[in-house]
Amino acid sequence: MFFYLVQVDQDNRIANFLWRDGRSKLDYVSFRDVVIFDTTYRTNKYNLICAPFVGINHHWNNVLFGCAFLSYETTKSFIWLFKTFFYCNG
Repeated sequence: MFFYLVQVDQDNRIANFLWRDGRSKLDYVSFRDVVIFDTTYRTNKYNLICAPFVGINHHWNNVLFGCAFLSYETTKSFIWLFKTFFYCNG
């Protein structure tokens, strides 16, 4: 049930990357009432934007629904990200 999708730029380099594992899919099906999305702006050593999708389960613990890394903070990147996230979770 692992899912990932990579978007490449015009030079065929990785531009955006989203992944979700089987546990994340099951958690999303059960706890998708509230989805928290926040980006950290280029704080990692690869200078990428980290974009996790997080929720809260019935024990008030955080659960990860998926995570993405974006090269650029553009409207086009975010449209790709949200469409891909909702596609991979049905």
